Amino acid sequence: MRRSRWAGGVSLAFAALLSGCASQPTLVGTWNLHLPRHQTRVVVIENFGHGRYYLHGHTLMDGLYRKEGKQLICVTPNDPRLSGFVWRIEGRNKLILVAQPRLWVSQERYLGDALTRKAP
Repeated sequence: MRRSRWAGGVSLAFAALLSGCASQPTLVGTWNLHLPRHQTRVVVIENFGHGRYYLHGHTLMDGLYRKEGKQLICVTPNDPRLSGFVWRIEGRNKLILVAQPRLWVSQERYLGDALTRKAP
């Protein structure tokens, strides 16, 4: 009888752990990048493990990012001159750009631009 109670407790703890993981927003998938002058580009975010993500879509923001709390911080940009991109995670389907490289490097102001995707 003791063994079945222990197994039931372990099963309950495992289910709680899985439900907690399921509630975490996933960044993986296809996103729409809304740029200045009403331009939209499709970008993809892939999970590289250990809190690292690769964002790519032939944009200046392409590169390897690290998730820290509610932010996605570019740690290795595809173009080394373009370090400094930081996205704030607004929820499952929206990221807002809150930091970017100096304007003389990026040639365009992107602060406030959004990455969005349709809710599943």
